[in-house]
This record gives sequence, C-alpha cells and structure tokens, in this order.
Amino acid sequence: MSIIKATQQEQDNFFWKIIDESNEVKDFDWEEYDQDEHIDQMIDMLSKTDKEHLIVFEKVMQQQLHKLYTAEIAELYIILNNDFDVEEDVIDFDDTISDDAFIYFRCWLLLKGKDFVAEISKDIQAFVNGEYSFDIGDCDGEELLYVADLANEEMNGVEESEEIRDAIYESFPEVVNYDDADVKMNREVKGGTELQKLYPDLVEEICDVRSDIEE
Repeated sequence: MSIIKATQQEQDNFFWKIIDESNEVKDFDWEEYDQDEHIDQMIDMLSKTDKEHLIVFEKVMQQQLHKLYTAEIAELYIILNNDFDVEEDVIDFDDTISDDAFIYFRCWLLLKGKDFVAEISKDIQAFVNGEYSFDIGDCDGEELLYVADLANEEMNGVEESEEIRDAIYESFPEVVNYDDADVKMNREVKGGTELQKLYPDLVEEICDVRSDIEE
C-alpha cells in the first residue's frame, strides 16, 4: 500500500523509525551522540526510499513540530536556553523567545526520539527524570527541517530543491506549517521567577548544570 494512503499511525511510525534507526549511538551513550552524524544518516536512509516516503516524513515532522508548540515546551526552552539571575535562591529567567530559535529547539527535541518526546509532552520535568543525559550547550536542531529535501536532492541529483516541502502545502493544506505566525499556544507562557515555582526540580537541576558549563 502507498505510504501516502497509509493511516496516520503508520505514517507516524515511519517518521519515528527513521529518527530512531538513523541514530546509531542512542542505545549506548547519549554523551557520544553526534547530531551531524545523525542528520547525515537520516538523509542517507531517506534517499534510499522514494518521493512518497519523503513527503510523509516531512508531513509528520511538521505535525510533530505543531504538537510541540505549547506553553510548556516554550517554558522548557526558556529554562534550557535563556539568561537567568539568582538572588537569595530565587531564579529569575529572561523570558524572551525567538520564533526561529523556538522552531530549531523543537527540532532538537524531535531528534531525541518518540519516547522522550511523549514524556516531555506530558510533563517537561521528565527532562531530569534520570533517564536522559543530553548536551544542553546547543539545543538547536535546525538541520532536521531540511532533511527530506536534502534526501530528495541526493536521490534525484537535483540542487537546492524545496520540492518536498512545497508538496506538503499542495497535498496537505490541513497541515499547520511550523512557521505559521497565526498559530496560538494553549495558554500564556510563564517566565521570570514563576518557572521556579512551576518546575522546581527541573529549574534547580538545569540551572546547576548551566552554571557549571559557564564556569
């Protein structure tokens, strides 16, 4: 059966299979993880499929990015990335969020796999549940946005193509583009000192790690 006509669950499974199987070191040690290698492996795997599979990968990626467009994930972005001040044990975060950087951050989360994304979608404090050890020095997975088109270029010998991305707009107009400025979040994003009250364990552990990195 055509992957384009497959169920949403089957399409989701294909997306996560590519994410998972292209990451050769995940099951051993996340500290050995190399994002560039992961992306390259993904492109190579997809280039051995066909155009329909590339379109489905792009479609599901955009759907997953939309699902992560929530206030809670934005608050995780702030905790992991933004400047903060500490005064009398009260942590105060700058709550500025760049639209582009937030897209790239959500890509970075997707690269960590289905199980991780499911956990933090329920509760962002799962980030520090002891099961994960990610490098938070650079939470940017922008290259994921271009994987399907790069695979298409490799497959067909074309250059600088956006054929796959364009196919989503034409074939699946119901898919919300990750760059749509009109999309609203589920609630207002919290910042400043409120994050420490909302996520005490997460804020304490991440701020300790970030302070050690900066030193």
